[in-house]
This record gives sequence, C-alpha cells and structure tokens, in this order.
Amino acid sequence: MIAKHSHVQESLHAEVDAVLGNPEARKHMTEAEIFAKLQDDLFAQFPYATAVVNETQRMHPIAPFVGMEAIHDTILDGYVIPKGTTIMGMSRVASMNHCPTPDPFQFKPERWIECTVTQRRQQERLDWSFGGGSRVCPGRHLANLEIVSAVVLVLSLYNLKELVRAPSSSPVAECASFLFPTFPIVTQGISFTSTINNVYVRYIPRA
Repeated sequence: MIAKHSHVQESLHAEVDAVLGNPEARKHMTEAEIFAKLQDDLFAQFPYATAVVNETQRMHPIAPFVGMEAIHDTILDGYVIPKGTTIMGMSRVASMNHCPTPDPFQFKPERWIECTVTQRRQQERLDWSFGGGSRVCPGRHLANLEIVSAVVLVLSLYNLKELVRAPSSSPVAECASFLFPTFPIVTQGISFTSTINNVYVRYIPRA
C-alpha cells in the first residue's frame, strides 16, 4: 500500500526524518545515537506510521475470519442460529461496511488521525486481527509495535517502488542494495491468514 501511494510514502519519510534526522544527517550518527532518539511509545512518536499500519490492517486484515460460537439461541437478520453454532465473521466486510469515517473503500491513513475519539474506538473494535472479547490476543500491542517499528526502519532507509510484471513472467533478482533485492511477494490468497497475490516491490536506498 505504501508503494502504491506516493503521498503516503512522502508523509512517512517526513515523519521519520523529523524524529531520526534525514539520511544525510544519519550518515554522521552512530547506531546508538539513532536508536537513542526512539521513545518507548512508538505509537505516540510516529502517529502517521501507526495510522498507515492501522489503515492497511483495516483494508487488508491479516486474519480474514474470526470464529465465534453462539452462547444461546439467536435470531440474526431473520436467520435462526442455535446455541453452540460456530459463526465465521469476515473481518474485511465488517471494517468496510461499518467504517464510521467517510470513503471506507479508499486507503486514507489520515482517517485514524482526524477521526473523533468515538469513531476511532468504533474502528478499533472492527479490527479482528487478534480476535476479540475475553480471548483477545494479549500480545496484540507488542505485535503492532513491532510492525510500526519495522515500517519506521524500512522507510528511514528506502524508497519503495511498485514493479508491474505480467503474471506469466518470472521474478528477476534486480538488486537495489546488498540487503534488499527486488523482492517478489508471491502469495496464495486466503487461508488461515490473508495475503495479496503477485506484488513486486523494489527497495531503493534513500540518498
């Protein structure tokens, strides 16, 4: 999603550089000096990067389904659901159809920053990536923290460029740096987790 939306990438670069310094400045800093600039609460320090992660999860949730069990006989939209019935909720349908902010089918990280407190809570409740209720994943905050830190690290070093290839063509290892060659993300659609097929991204070192 970042490679597809240049304005999003530019905003991410601006936020990262404001905290860590621009690429030229970081050349004269040690790794310890760079990491010393990071705070424990990366969500507060990098609100736009956090919004990008949240918006990506909203539009392309890593967990496509969440399983629930009816604890008593229920009627839902005219359908009788007996007690003990397993129900599979579709994460993306919920986040799209019940999004409390405008333009739910557009990738707009700003919605997570410009929304009201009530709207944000509604959007967060629609994120079923880590389950919900009393059995919600206790490690969800750590997982999101790691994702945000990865986005910050990658965007501090690279520009991301989407490559368009015909589905029949084979990936070519065009090296952009010794760390990140052209990276083919060839996935299998939806299973236990959700993925996007045939996405190719080039990592270009920032000057």
